[in-house]
Amino acid sequence: MPGVQSSLNIIHLGPGNVGKAFLRILLEQKKLIQSVFGIKIIVSGIVRSDKYLFSRDGLSDKEIKKVINKDENLRWLNTPGQTHIKQLMRFIPKKSVLLDTSASDKTVDLLIYQLERGGFAVVSNKKTLISELSDRKKFNPFQQSFFYETTVGAGLPVISTVKDMIESGDKIEEIEGCFSGTLGFIFSELEKGSPFSGAVLAAKELGYTEPDPRDDLSGIDVARKALILSRLLGKRISLKNIKTIPLYPEEMKRLSADEFLSQVHRLDSGYKKRLSNALRERKTLRYVAVVTKNKTEVSLKEVQISGDIGSLKGPDNIIKIRSERYKANPMIIKGPGAGIEVTAAGVFADLLKIIRILRA
Repeated sequence: MPGVQSSLNIIHLGPGNVGKAFLRILLEQKKLIQSVFGIKIIVSGIVRSDKYLFSRDGLSDKEIKKVINKDENLRWLNTPGQTHIKQLMRFIPKKSVLLDTSASDKTVDLLIYQLERGGFAVVSNKKTLISELSDRKKFNPFQQSFFYETTVGAGLPVISTVKDMIESGDKIEEIEGCFSGTLGFIFSELEKGSPFSGAVLAAKELGYTEPDPRDDLSGIDVARKALILSRLLGKRISLKNIKTIPLYPEEMKRLSADEFLSQVHRLDSGYKKRLSNALRERKTLRYVAVVTKNKTEVSLKEVQISGDIGSLKGPDNIIKIRSERYKANPMIIKGPGAGIEVTAAGVFADLLKIIRILRA
């Protein structure tokens, strides 16, 4: 309740683009949080792969702003190991938050340690959820203290909707959709008449792609999101069980990123022909993921141009959830599914869920 003094400590792993955007939102909103919820937010530590900041009393707003602005004039300490980070966590209350916006595949043990000690964890890092099944199972006892909304759909309420449907007794039969804003943008540009190479280069210039666009064109990011949803439905599968077909030929895998971009025009005629053939049947091209009890697949498909998926434009995502309760008319979630700011806002929304739990 407002006026009751309390505090919530945060250790933040991975202050990259999303992490810095989250910190900006936090600085803007923390006074309001204290006013409305009576909770003072204390950023105790910020951990990069090569160095870290830590203060038992909390980092100052000035220090956090320097992190956001990439000002290296800070009292950074040398590279922390996993054991050392756990020691830092022992200096703050157990009812704290470990927040992971990194791209590391080595944070699972830290997250489990935080949850086992009675704390909370928030992640936008998909790699924590696509690790081996034995690691993923470790998170199962902590569904009320582990938050990962932004791993699928960025700021869209996909994970929470699926969990609410399952926990309310509904039986999900199929999840289908376009989970990549980058690929959605590329194929929307093709419909407008852009060559495939032009669409890829435009996506890169707008910041939609990874530095090497093949990370998006491989389909692996869509497969990761499909895996997260599959496991949420109780499927015991790994990433290797999901077949992906890259949007470029095998021989282009060996090129450097710059070489690939200089040669991507080689793919223009093939995609122009495939789209033309689809349009003659009033269809278009979309990179689609399908998750059911019996299959999890991701691929480039021809879909009806007037349908929910075919009418999707630009970098928006769409997720259609068909269940026993939503059989004739599936639940549809649609909106921006990529971007630094919307992802950071989704991470902040997960933090607000924790604050509401503490004030309940």
